[in-house]
Amino acid sequence: MSREPRTRRHVGLARAALVAVIGLVGLVAAPGTASAQSGVVTPLFECVTKLHGADGWTALLGYSNSGNAPVTVPVGPDNVLRPSARNGEQPTVFQPGTHRGEFTVAFKTGNSVSWTVGGRSVSATMNTKRCPASTELPAEGNGTGPAIVLVGAGVLGAVALHRARRRALAPGVRTEGDRDDA
Repeated sequence: MSREPRTRRHVGLARAALVAVIGLVGLVAAPGTASAQSGVVTPLFECVTKLHGADGWTALLGYSNSGNAPVTVPVGPDNVLRPSARNGEQPTVFQPGTHRGEFTVAFKTGNSVSWTVGGRSVSATMNTKRCPASTELPAEGNGTGPAIVLVGAGVLGAVALHRARRRALAPGVRTEGDRDDA
């Protein structure tokens, strides 16, 4: 029996797997956008903590999305963080439900930080609610790690599929039926 039908079957399965990975990456990397049926996003102030060894504070912020689908609000007039040097550190995709302690913003003693999403604002100063000593601040990053891993896996899968296909279709490749048993 020739290896060609089996090789074609493997190439077909590899293609199907690649399509599935690309589809999954597309779903993760492109969440829903705001629409008339979307919920209302409300920024939440959690607490502030003193920066160790520095003249500043860290505000812990979160949000609530009253809808049942993710809402995307790009950085701009409807999603602004002040002081302006910190604008861009806030989330732009808001998952349904209440999400406490999503990100932190540092600010200097005597100043304040404010976050406005869709006309709703919260602000913090060094005199606002202090974080309990046991409060865990979120790790650095913006939550794109899983999407980056999936994109990388998709690229590796595409390269592996391309190489396997090239080998399978290369001229002069011997199959089981071509053996010389002399």
